Amino acid sequence: MSGHRPNDPIILTLMLGDGNTNMFVRGYVYDNDNKPFTGSPFNMPHVGNGVYQFQSDLLKFPGDGVFEVRAEYGVWEDALYTKKAPYLNTLDIFRFQNVLAESEISSTNEINELRALEINNGRTSSIRVNIDQN
Repeated sequence: MSGHRPNDPIILTLMLGDGNTNMFVRGYVYDNDNKPFTGSPFNMPHVGNGVYQFQSDLLKFPGDGVFEVRAEYGVWEDALYTKKAPYLNTLDIFRFQNVLAESEISSTNEINELRALEINNGRTSSIRVNIDQN
């Protein structure tokens, strides 16, 4: 599975399954050393149909020793972020793409498999899990 490269944008997106458009969502973003990104948490406005999103030139995949970025999403009922809404916290994991030079690959079959993987999966892979905090 391919992933992100340095300076690729990280787009935080959360869709509430019930389509609720009146919540207040924040994305808490951490690197692989559990250090928060500058500016985290990010307020995620509603963009339509229960989808909340944050996208900015300030939030890019760093690359320098960072191979994984974790975004944890929380949903609140109020704009002061004091009353948690009855939704599970959600986690996205964005992974760094480790691209091998063709000279590092030993056979033509491996090169073809690597290219097929690139074509089939693109560069925007992520893993999402719901976190039950009970």
